[in-house]
Amino acid sequence: MAVIGSIRKRGTLLLVVIGVSMLAFILGELIPRLASNSSQTAVAYIDGQEVHVNDFSMLYNRVVNDFQMSNPSVEMDQDLQQQLSNQTWKQLKDTLIFHPEYQKAGLRVTLAELKDMLTGKTVHPLIIQYFTDPSTGQFNPDQVASFNNQFANPPAEMDPEQERSFYQARSQWAGLQEAIREDRLSGKYLNLIEKAVYVPSGMAKRQYHEGSDNLTGAYVFRSYFSLPDTAVTVTDEDIKAQFRNETWKYTMEPGRSIQYAAFPAIPTPGDSALLRNDLLGLQAEFATTENDTLFSVSNSDDKYANPQYYAENTLPASFDSLLFNAENGTIAGPVVESGQFVLAKKVAERLEPDSMYMHHIFLQPTSQEEVEAKRALRDSLVDLLDAGADFWTLSKQYSELPEAARDSGNLGWISRKMPEVPEFLDSAYLAIERPYIAANSSGGFHILKQTRYSEAKKKVLVAQIVREIEPSKETRDAAFKKASEFASEAGIENTDAVLYFEKAQRLGKASIRPEDIDPSSRSLRGLDESGEIARWALQNQTGAVSPVLSAGNTFVVCLVSNIRNRQPSLEDVYYSVRQDAIRNKKAEKFEEEMKAAMASSSSIDQVASALSLTVSTLENIPANGFIPELGMEQNLVGHLFGAPFNALQGPIRGNAGVFVAVTNQRNIAPDLPDYQQQRAQMSGQLRMAIPRAAVTAVENAYRVEDQRYKFPSF
Repeated sequence: MAVIGSIRKRGTLLLVVIGVSMLAFILGELIPRLASNSSQTAVAYIDGQEVHVNDFSMLYNRVVNDFQMSNPSVEMDQDLQQQLSNQTWKQLKDTLIFHPEYQKAGLRVTLAELKDMLTGKTVHPLIIQYFTDPSTGQFNPDQVASFNNQFANPPAEMDPEQERSFYQARSQWAGLQEAIREDRLSGKYLNLIEKAVYVPSGMAKRQYHEGSDNLTGAYVFRSYFSLPDTAVTVTDEDIKAQFRNETWKYTMEPGRSIQYAAFPAIPTPGDSALLRNDLLGLQAEFATTENDTLFSVSNSDDKYANPQYYAENTLPASFDSLLFNAENGTIAGPVVESGQFVLAKKVAERLEPDSMYMHHIFLQPTSQEEVEAKRALRDSLVDLLDAGADFWTLSKQYSELPEAARDSGNLGWISRKMPEVPEFLDSAYLAIERPYIAANSSGGFHILKQTRYSEAKKKVLVAQIVREIEPSKETRDAAFKKASEFASEAGIENTDAVLYFEKAQRLGKASIRPEDIDPSSRSLRGLDESGEIARWALQNQTGAVSPVLSAGNTFVVCLVSNIRNRQPSLEDVYYSVRQDAIRNKKAEKFEEEMKAAMASSSSIDQVASALSLTVSTLENIPANGFIPELGMEQNLVGHLFGAPFNALQGPIRGNAGVFVAVTNQRNIAPDLPDYQQQRAQMSGQLRMAIPRAAVTAVENAYRVEDQRYKFPSF
């Protein structure tokens, strides 16, 4: 079971914790409920059927319980909850939409294939990962076979704890095999699709010429941004016509396009002064307290701010010169370090090495129930060592690591720079003075033994009180008031919130940030604690303006600019359609002006003079339409490749504006004997896109709608 212990230790690999039991539960319990299509609250829709929140919750709770059982020391934070929710959602989709597709394609994984992935010629990377000897880097298939065989015949006699551990390990081993089987099925399905990729010679030839042919010429253009939106008028019929003529343009992955105004509550100098004075008031008591750990932790925002040992020049710069050679009990600060106020105290000093070479006996609880039993076993082993037992013999016999029998629990060199809990490192460094010592870590219980160490140097023990520089209530209230006024004006006093947001940005009234979110979004980029904002946006319609929402110390007013649907309605994408209709009106106006200028001109310079524009040159512009100064302008370049030399062309509507242009020279690359290189390149690009494109296509076919955003717990 040692390898299962290793699997648990790397337990963020969520494929392992789902297991066969969850798959059976979905097939046996959830599908009948899907078929009932009841009216309960839906967390998703798949093929028109509801996935009820109660059903998804049961699945999710199973995943969470399995994970916590396998990883008892891992703290369940918001990021991990989202990972587990996404894993549950993936397993649900795999079972309900991809498994039917595998069956239609006649795909399966035989027992012979599974055996080959465990111990044969094509061993799965997960098996190699968990059964590779860390000391030699060699994979041993015999170890896999031996590990697998231990579950075939359960021991005749086991105490309750052994029996629970045995069957839990067997279940997780089955789960790992199921994950491997699922991965092989998915790989076969994608391989089938990849084999269907074919690039005709005509497409390859076209790509070759798009990259090799080029032209030289000149142009004048009027940018759409050169005319304010308010200078043209669009009617409802204009907007409807734009949507009707180019509906395809607005089809995209489901989600929301939003804009939000952010009003951060930034600490003022007065806020900082209040906090500094508060810390100054703690100096006297901090200097005289006998329990530095309790005092610093209880008065810090950082509840893990235990006293730590520092070598010279490793303390924060503000403290190093003040504390390293000072008397014990010296107080320094408060000073500002990385946006925090820090008050520090030198507690003690000692000589200790920078690093030590360690071995250990390691006992790892796999559940909360095992914690005390493992601690008691560790303590009994310490008693045996006190009585004269041999450390190396006990390490091989009891340590719950596969490599312990080979290298006597070799930990290698450790130092205080390692990301271990301070208590573990403190215990490790006490091993200099003792033949062995008990220690605790986030993974379990240890007995440590050092065999050699580097030269001892002076280290100082420093306790720190750390306080975040936070805005006061008055500062937060002031930011909230600004946000409230903005929300009121945007949502009530203005009929067009989009224009209001644009104006506010232009006038510097607020910092406006655009963002696209989808149903899986649980936050906004660069904005901490913004889950409430994402949930609000995903549940509101185009043009909706939010009340004041909070994200930590930032207050936010959000606008839903557009709803992105695979088959959107005009209401969903109204603002995008309206913007395109405005652009078309501008184009019409520019075209009239350019036609008049062209009627009285015979050269591009005369057109530029008539329109008060500047002539720009085109130098070796490729046929694919990319112009360095403008970006992709396929319509313009396409016109010029088919136009006679030195003849005015236009007006031509482009992506950046409306153009009048001429071409002076075209360089057409000679045809190739064959286009195998281009075909191979295009095939490779298509194959790289298949995994994502195939998943999207299948989900589209099953009309998958993820509505987990409605439920904060997921």
